[in-house]
Amino acid sequence: MVEKVPLMIQSVSFDAEKFIGLMIKVINSSMRVLRTGDGQKFLVAFEKILGIKPDKNNIVSFIEIAANYKRLSGARREFLAGYSTFLENYLVNELFLSLYPWKNHYRPSRSLSILLISYKVFELLMFTAIQTGFSGKDDLLRLVDWYTGAIDHGDGFKEKIFEYLEERKDFFELMETLLER
Repeated sequence: MVEKVPLMIQSVSFDAEKFIGLMIKVINSSMRVLRTGDGQKFLVAFEKILGIKPDKNNIVSFIEIAANYKRLSGARREFLAGYSTFLENYLVNELFLSLYPWKNHYRPSRSLSILLISYKVFELLMFTAIQTGFSGKDDLLRLVDWYTGAIDHGDGFKEKIFEYLEERKDFFELMETLLER
């Protein structure tokens, strides 16, 4: 499998802390949109599986959550193997429905970044939902319906991602955060 990965990407080393930091920042910045409809139960699954427990000062340790994420690597590999077709169909559907990279009126690289980040959020939410037992066809369709409604019609999800991207100077480092081999 590694021989099919371009050399530039082979040199990237995945940083779970950066990845978890990005996912939590994006999700937290969009919490008002994501807590709508079925969202609450999927977010509870996300918090439960990743062990997100704020301390008495309401601070969450990305290091602890990243360690939990790393411990789940075997389960994530099984999930990706078992649900790759479903995830691919979701991604292709989002790609064509949204006509990336032109829909968001941002530079193409930023629009594609928004697509990739929103996809990785979906993938992570789906993984955590399945780990807590939301694995039936109806559950998965509810997850897709809720998430696409939140990102496509909710107030400001993609804009929050764009704001986050605008704060980043090193675009390559940000995209590197999303790559896990």
